[in-house]
Amino acid sequence: YVLWIRGDTGYCDDFLAGAMSLGNGDPHLATLFLGSTFAIVHSGLAALRPKAEEIIGARAWRVIFACASLPLAYAWILFWLVHRYDGQILWHFPQSNT
Repeated sequence: YVLWIRGDTGYCDDFLAGAMSLGNGDPHLATLFLGSTFAIVHSGLAALRPKAEEIIGARAWRVIFACASLPLAYAWILFWLVHRYDGQILWHFPQSNT
């Protein structure tokens, strides 16, 4: 919480600002970057699980895995919630009054 989410000490805002700058201000590209980053980290750490559990143990590996995956998932979901209505509307379902 203190290192990632909390406003005065957290790095989440800086991470999201970096994602926006990588996408040249386009939230679609920033979302693509955030999703790709999460997928690479999550899958990469999952692939390392068998070896890592032998070295440091299952519980310690789960803590390391969670400390890497959860903040990235939080940032991605938060960014998506803030920018979910940006861009072109791809579909529109008008309500009928019948």
